[in-house]
Amino acid sequence: MRSLLDSEGVRHRAIDQLSLKYASVASREDVTQLYDQAISAFAGATIQTFMPILAERRVSEILRDKVAQLNGKEPDG
Repeated sequence: MRSLLDSEGVRHRAIDQLSLKYASVASREDVTQLYDQAISAFAGATIQTFMPILAERRVSEILRDKVAQLNGKEPDG
């Protein structure tokens, strides 16, 4: 079982990466809020091993759609 420290490290790395990738459309605080909301959505899952990657993918999808909208394109999702 992962320790809280390991989970926080994964969280911080994901938020760092997403913040850099989508800096043009979201602040670090926005990314953090979206990530934490995504993690909360998976809180009741029986298997929680993949929660961080699923949360990261969800946030990336949301922000990718935001970029598309700003560029006058239809969002994918």
